[in-house]
Amino acid sequence: MNVANELKGYNKEKAKYQVEGIYYILMKIFDYAASNNISTLEAANLLAERRIQDYIKWNHQ
Repeated sequence: MNVANELKGYNKEKAKYQVEGIYYILMKIFDYAASNNISTLEAANLLAERRIQDYIKWNHQ
């Protein structure tokens, strides 16, 4: 993330915010996996697919 941020001009706060977001994304994956009795891999894929579909729906309105 640091390297990606350097491409557009480094912003320490933005990089920190993005890194902190990893924690919340992982917790969402772990919670979803536990609640649905599936692997974290399956949970991550399902949540990613759902996010992509939501993005597609949002941009085609």
